[in-house]
Amino acid sequence: MYLRQSAALLPAGEAGGMLDDVVHWLADYYEKQTQLKNKFFSALTYPIVVSVIATFVCCF
Repeated sequence: MYLRQSAALLPAGEAGGMLDDVVHWLADYYEKQTQLKNKFFSALTYPIVVSVIATFVCCF
């Protein structure tokens, strides 16, 4: 999905004379996506650890 967006936006930005703006926009977009993914996994770490420990305690 990301590669398709980049492949479509880069030629359009080049044709419109706004390639630098498009590249900056794509860089910001990918950076925000990475930050969101990291936040998501960070938020899930604690509940997963607690669930594993609770399962271990209940089963043994």
